[in-house]
Amino acid sequence: MKILYLTHPESDYGDYMLFDGLCRELGDDQIVTFPFKQSYYGQVDNGYILDDGKVGCTAPGSFMEARSAAPHEFADIRRMLMAREFDLIVLAAPRTYALRALADIFERGDAHRTPLVICDGQDDDLIRDDLVRKYDARAYFKREHLTDRTEVHGKPLWPLPFSILSPPGIEMGNETWEAKDRDVFFAYGQTHPDRDRAHEQLGYLSSTQDLLYDGGTHHFVLAEYHERIGKSRIALSVRGYGRDTVRFWEILGHKTALFAWRNEQRHPNMLRNEEHCIWFDGVEDLLAQVRYWLARPEELWAMTLRGHAYAREHHTTQARARWFLERCREVMG
Repeated sequence: MKILYLTHPESDYGDYMLFDGLCRELGDDQIVTFPFKQSYYGQVDNGYILDDGKVGCTAPGSFMEARSAAPHEFADIRRMLMAREFDLIVLAAPRTYALRALADIFERGDAHRTPLVICDGQDDDLIRDDLVRKYDARAYFKREHLTDRTEVHGKPLWPLPFSILSPPGIEMGNETWEAKDRDVFFAYGQTHPDRDRAHEQLGYLSSTQDLLYDGGTHHFVLAEYHERIGKSRIALSVRGYGRDTVRFWEILGHKTALFAWRNEQRHPNMLRNEEHCIWFDGVEDLLAQVRYWLARPEELWAMTLRGHAYAREHHTTQARARWFLERCREVMG
């Protein structure tokens, strides 16, 4: 399957995770980004204009694998569409440059025979009904999928959360219980007050009881950050701007117990409480759960291993892309 991947030049975790997974599943040469996303191919893009009129600049992230591809001009994309070289068009994000490319393609009548699906990784829970209507999209995939809604104008609506990346040079999943030297790890950005509350209470618990807590608004290089997750018995995920977080999936990539603040987020192949992870309800429940599980190390480690194995089966970028492609094939006809 060959995919036209309509994207934008800004940094976008969800966009990249799906791109990475599709490349791993189908092969790099089967995914054509347009406009050409330089940061996905090891290049710095400092020549685009943001919506506010400022000049944007995006460098490759340290979590990215640099791939090789030649950029395509719009005329090349039109020719390939008219020759039916693409099996699927993916709108990777409802952002300006991707939407502009989509409009240009459809206004010229080049894409009407190629199925289109829409991916929406924005932090909000808004569903872009207008895009489904205007472009007759076959399906809509939403990161912040928070309700039981299953359709958009008669077309399927599916959750598409973040997934587990495997950054270059970072070992994940080789941890042992014996090598862990701290109880709880929680590094965070101050993007939601619940994060500060969790940190404050864990700090208090650490000062009054025998708890080895490593947390705060520290900034780490990628390798040190992952090392700290791996050396912790428990690591926390608390929502930021959106309910879905990159950290939620990073923790699962290591053999470290995931403790996550429960929210309305829908996932395909949802993790089950106490089987794969711990979902807690507020700060008081968090502290009670931490005390309970640290007092039962064998049970905690067994749950950690189950959660890690389940996540590696269902929630890596490649596994997520495979699930995504299965859903796309259902609606492609």
